[in-house]
Amino acid sequence: MTALRGLSGVWLSAKASATPAQFLASPRISPLSPETRNSIGPENGPTIPGVLPIEHHPFLIAHPASWPYHAPAPRCIKKITRWYKMNNSGKLDWVQALRGIAAMLVVLCHAREYLAGSPNYPLIESIFLPGAMGVDLFFIISGFIMVYSTRNSAGTLEDVKDFAIKRFSRIWPTYTVATILWVFIADAGISYFSSTDNLIVFLKSIFFIPVKDMAPLYFAPIIPLGWTLNFEMYFYAVFGVSLLFKRFRLIAMITWIGLTVVCLPMLTRVFSFSPFTFYTFAPNYLNLMANPIILEFVAGALIGHMYLTDWIAIKNKAIAFNSLALSIGAVIWYNYSGPAYLHGITNWGAPLILVVLVLAIVSKTFHIQTPAALTWLGKISFSLYLTHFMTRAVMDYSVAYLGFGQFMHTWGYVVLSVISCISMAAVSQYLLEQKLSDAFKNAIQRRKQSSELSVEA
Repeated sequence: MTALRGLSGVWLSAKASATPAQFLASPRISPLSPETRNSIGPENGPTIPGVLPIEHHPFLIAHPASWPYHAPAPRCIKKITRWYKMNNSGKLDWVQALRGIAAMLVVLCHAREYLAGSPNYPLIESIFLPGAMGVDLFFIISGFIMVYSTRNSAGTLEDVKDFAIKRFSRIWPTYTVATILWVFIADAGISYFSSTDNLIVFLKSIFFIPVKDMAPLYFAPIIPLGWTLNFEMYFYAVFGVSLLFKRFRLIAMITWIGLTVVCLPMLTRVFSFSPFTFYTFAPNYLNLMANPIILEFVAGALIGHMYLTDWIAIKNKAIAFNSLALSIGAVIWYNYSGPAYLHGITNWGAPLILVVLVLAIVSKTFHIQTPAALTWLGKISFSLYLTHFMTRAVMDYSVAYLGFGQFMHTWGYVVLSVISCISMAAVSQYLLEQKLSDAFKNAIQRRKQSSELSVEA
């Protein structure tokens, strides 16, 4: 490791076998002596004794945001920054692409219903029904992203608060608005809230509490697709608390989930890997906590940990891309040919874990080119997943009202519905995920800061 401390305390680090996953840590900042400042030549680059020339560094990180506003960046620093952006932009685009694929798989899985009763429906069912595996893929990706996005967290109470604010703001405003819209689109509208029982169902739904004491996996929230967010938010809570254990956070998270998902059922019932197993625990939330589908989040978190581990890498290009092709082939065979037929870590989730693992390891060494369209679909994937039922409901009603209901059970209508769902998801992503969620997060952070100031005063 060599280090160059640049203008105003900026550190530039280099290592012969470094990757972005190894170096995306907080920069070390310290003041510079006048001699060090003067040794940085704006024309010829760094001249500090013992430091390699820029072109000899295979990986450099620059933090130009640390420069004082009145000081222009030296030319060498600008070159390093451009090099870094050029060589590391899109490093995790494959994750966004996977999100886009996951959302589209779910949308197509549900769109098959338009063709029910057609002569070729058994074939259509066999192709599109496994698209429900998109949910399992979402869970695995979530585990990965939680580890990656908190890689620089020190594990303080403030870090946990910030994590909770970000995750809650990311999900809750959009989901609450979507739930209200669903009541008006697919239920009784404003009269729905006149019933106390319905109000309880509504509050349980928007605060991610299982609504009915029934066999998992779905727990009957107002939006049928909302069951996945019950598991997401529970995992976020567990993961957030585990951050307090600092460098033992992964062990703490695995220990808790091992106790609730494996040990609790083994000691009181019979453990099963099937997420549809109903353990009949009371209160009902224990059935969610003990559901083995949570193991998919754990698998994703372990993959994230391996991604951030220096020595885990595939450096041979042929081995890397053959491994990737084999893992994709395993998904096609296992999930579409009969061995898997349901959600769960031993069903649809198993080969998906393998694909995400191989992608993560390969991407550390080789750039994985992802289509811009898939990356964009990944950006709107949450809205696409959450709103496509509503879009279809409005569209189906409108088409039937206009007298074209007999033409809904066609391939053309399937295509139209998918395009419509994507278009409305883009609108939702902008208005709800960006505008509303950001405003909600900023409001919470302002209130948090003002309360901290009042306590200090």
